[in-house]
Amino acid sequence: MRDEDLDWKIYHILVAGEKYPVREIIDICGVEKEDVLKSLTRLEKNCLIEIYQETQDDGSPLVCARVLSLQETIFRNQIRCVANSANSPVI
Repeated sequence: MRDEDLDWKIYHILVAGEKYPVREIIDICGVEKEDVLKSLTRLEKNCLIEIYQETQDDGSPLVCARVLSLQETIFRNQIRCVANSANSPVI
């Protein structure tokens, strides 16, 4: 499967719900764990999703992913542009 096809598939899985644990995304996709993790990283780098960690009831960590809202996507892209600019006040 091409990288773009996997990214698209994962994005549509995430759109269907509020959030998904990464291990469920791996199970749903039926591809290698490394490929899913690379895809999630690409989607996060492009400001389409957020990967975060939350604590389960038993205290163990759970890595999840969710789709960013349009406002979050625009804001994160603006911050990235400012931070990467030669005239950026952010150091």
